[in-house]
Amino acid sequence: MDFSYFELRAHYYATEQNLTIHCRLADLESIWFCTAKNCKRKLRKYESEGLLRYTPGRGRGNSSTLTFSLPFKQEVEEMVTSLVAADRLDDLLTFLQLPIPKQWITGLTTELNQLFGFQGPHAQKDILRTIIARKLTTLDPLFSSITFESFLIGQLGDPLVTYNKEMDKIEPRIAHHWKSNDSHTLWTFYIRKGIQFHDHSTLTTKDIEYTFNRFKAVDNAYSWVVEHIDRMNLLSDYTIEFYLKEQNPLFLRFISIANFSILPHHISFDEKEWVGSGAFRLKENSDQKIVLSAFDSYFLERPILDEVQFVRVDHSALHNVTFHLENEEEQIQLQKTKEIEVGYRFLVFNFHRSAIVNDAKFREAIYHLLDMKRMWRDLDREHLVEASGNFYWNSEERDRSFEKVRELIEESSYEGETLRVYQLNKEHAIEEANWFMEAGKKVGIQLELHLFQLDSFYTEDFEQHADFIFMGEVSSSDHHVSFYGSFKNKALLFRRMLLPSHLGKIDSYLNQFKMESSTAKREQIINEIESYIKRENLILYMHHPIKQQTFHPMIQDIQFDSFGYVDLRRLWVGKV
Repeated sequence: MDFSYFELRAHYYATEQNLTIHCRLADLESIWFCTAKNCKRKLRKYESEGLLRYTPGRGRGNSSTLTFSLPFKQEVEEMVTSLVAADRLDDLLTFLQLPIPKQWITGLTTELNQLFGFQGPHAQKDILRTIIARKLTTLDPLFSSITFESFLIGQLGDPLVTYNKEMDKIEPRIAHHWKSNDSHTLWTFYIRKGIQFHDHSTLTTKDIEYTFNRFKAVDNAYSWVVEHIDRMNLLSDYTIEFYLKEQNPLFLRFISIANFSILPHHISFDEKEWVGSGAFRLKENSDQKIVLSAFDSYFLERPILDEVQFVRVDHSALHNVTFHLENEEEQIQLQKTKEIEVGYRFLVFNFHRSAIVNDAKFREAIYHLLDMKRMWRDLDREHLVEASGNFYWNSEERDRSFEKVRELIEESSYEGETLRVYQLNKEHAIEEANWFMEAGKKVGIQLELHLFQLDSFYTEDFEQHADFIFMGEVSSSDHHVSFYGSFKNKALLFRRMLLPSHLGKIDSYLNQFKMESSTAKREQIINEIESYIKRENLILYMHHPIKQQTFHPMIQDIQFDSFGYVDLRRLWVGKV
């Protein structure tokens, strides 16, 4: 939306007298960032709309006179009211950043409350509001592989068991006890009684059977979890057996993934009307807002927060956002947390499209080209945590030499063809892609940048169009299962971009991994897989992001859940 008219009024408001200002076209050029000719067009347009009367100055450089039709305050109030009525959050956020007298905005509390869902001062609810910068991909557990969506699923539902990272053990959730035979091919689960779904129906083993059969019925992102389930046997409403085709000591950890939250069998799944047994129920799921409301009948401890609102704001407006708690009016110094994310950014080659990426010399050249130290220095960034594998505590700096790049390219079969680079349409990601493009240009590699949105990740036809893809991988609290799943999940890039020969080698390691009860031996297998990837330059590890989160100081008991998101079940609002 064009707010040029309001930029004009806000800029000259302090000098306005009797609805009249005097200005020069040269000044308008700097306000509107356009030519004098276009400034005149804008003024004539506003005049035709009845917003002002324009009297051009006589002679070159003389001031023109603008007389407005209405008081500025009245126009501001009318604009805010219209934006609220149209539910145009992004435009409203942008509009409120103009240098408009703040006392005018204070007087519009009623109108703003309609949009932001403020409760009046009489409200007894604890409501936390935050933002998301994109549309959701999907909340269907069968297909959701993006961290935020999986995090939301974990708020709406509960799996049979859950993984405790601190204790490195499985704990009860829907099931209160379980057992397996010695070969780990038969697992028996005993289900809590009285668990209610959000529609207040009672959870039984029929719902567990339905949930797992959903995963078995279609090819999906988590087929690797259920592919070895032979059958299920319902001994009663509260006892169920799983018979596996082969032994799997990690079966409990596989099914502790949030996506295996139990769904009611009597309701067809609808991600807009998500019904689970979780601590929060889905109150609203629209393109503009996602609202979670505490489920009063939750079988474990009810959340202290009554409601959590995720309001969608486009990237271009993010820097304009001020964060508040509901009913909080004072400006308070926000608290910030900063930690290294258990994840990494990487570049993966598409071995299905371009013959050149199958050239080991060319991949080695790209490895030396993608030098994180040079990138950080050139982009004037701080606090590089260079990645040489999945986990930052195992990563170390690796030697790269820009001088080797040209030599390796000459030894490769590269003939100057243009290669396509795909990158997320996010500010820092674009900076890194542009740096990579410039670095490639210096050594004669022709690159073409294509930006994509995360909400199109599943539909983007990378296999047909991309040569390189920049992306990130984030671990859940169960680092080993996340590592395993990152290579087994068909929706993720490794399974989509690597050749069957590469995946066959990795799968042979993963088969050993799955059978191994020893944490130390699984760690050794992880190292062997990473060594193979680095030796062949199949994936180029880049860096471990440093994640910063901002909190109001009244928010208490901040703990982090799977994927590094705040555990909403434990948050509460206290006094500063």
